[in-house]
Amino acid sequence: MPIMSWGPFTFSSGWTPQDIQGPERQSLVAEHQVPGKEGGVVEYLGSKQPTYQLRGFLAPRELVSDNAGAILSGTSYIGLNTDDARDTILNLRGSGAQLLRIESTLILSGLRIMYENGFFYATNITFGYEAGHSYPYYPYTIDLKGASTKTYGNSSGTNTLTSNSGVFFSGYIRDILQTSGLALGELVQGMGLYVDSVASGNAKVAMYTAAGALKTQSASQAVHSGWNYFPLRPSFTTTSGTTYVLAFKGDAANSSGFNIRYGDFVNSSGASSFKSGITYSDDFPDPYALGAFSSVSGLSWNLVFVVT
Repeated sequence: MPIMSWGPFTFSSGWTPQDIQGPERQSLVAEHQVPGKEGGVVEYLGSKQPTYQLRGFLAPRELVSDNAGAILSGTSYIGLNTDDARDTILNLRGSGAQLLRIESTLILSGLRIMYENGFFYATNITFGYEAGHSYPYYPYTIDLKGASTKTYGNSSGTNTLTSNSGVFFSGYIRDILQTSGLALGELVQGMGLYVDSVASGNAKVAMYTAAGALKTQSASQAVHSGWNYFPLRPSFTTTSGTTYVLAFKGDAANSSGFNIRYGDFVNSSGASSFKSGITYSDDFPDPYALGAFSSVSGLSWNLVFVVT
């Protein structure tokens, strides 16, 4: 079964869902009816948001741990017993869009396959209780529907960084000034970082105010190619009209690490900077002296925050 999480809850610390139906997509055709004619003039073509249905059970993972799951708390995961895991999932039902990640356990050429990496709402969550067990055992069915999200930051880079100082970010912190539109007071569900190529490595992200105050940071997670989304726990609500600074760091130390995509080479608004001497395992510094960079890269990284 795959490695799987939805929002701050990770199933893979307990039992992964035993059945995953989806993604299912339904096409839509809207026609203008014409009298005396079968069908009509097509006015709209499209499709409904993709849906998943997850089926499984919550129970202790025997011979491994007493956990039935785990929840992201700050920058680390905390194991949950069966009752707490059930309550956590139920409490997510009205919390808006959450990141759904379904990742293969099979490694090909050093990479895992990402089956799903997007934001989904819960449209239905049901739990059952089966008597006759000497331990808590809750079968569940969870229906999920894809969500439309909005992003701030640079998401249109086309080049791969191959020769800049600090390219692999071992002991570095990078940041990018968000300039593609001022926040409007939305709830930030996560942050995204686009990776062109990867052999190995981990990364983490953070958000600062323009004055250098740390507002939120993510846990470390393994990097994969394409968009890497980092769930934020707790979530952060932006202040309308405010510009934020997005930061990231990684632990790859040589060419066996990963390359991050970037946009135009510029030296004005939108340029990023980097600072050495930042230990990867430590939390992001707070406050962060945003003007005290060791170098200015002039590159606009593919780094966004996702709001709903």
